[in-house]
Amino acid sequence: MSYTKIVSERVRYASGHYMTWNNTNRLINPDDSYYSPYVTGLKTGSLTDNYCIYVSAEINGCQYLIGIFGSPTKNSRYDDAHILLDALLGKE
Repeated sequence: MSYTKIVSERVRYASGHYMTWNNTNRLINPDDSYYSPYVTGLKTGSLTDNYCIYVSAEINGCQYLIGIFGSPTKNSRYDDAHILLDALLGKE
């Protein structure tokens, strides 16, 4: 779980080779317009033109797991996640 909330990290392999890992979950990046302070991480995914995201969030001391499947665009999965986060926050 700790890696699912890291925006970017430079890692060193046993071979001495370095690589930078960049998280594609825009909900965890404070510099992104889709950022949410309630999101604690998880996983994005896609198949051709079908996008999904699992979102872990903590709101008022409660842990939530949100799954968005079949979004038509990369960004629509974040829009859908915000709709559900707003509902959990009582901002419907």
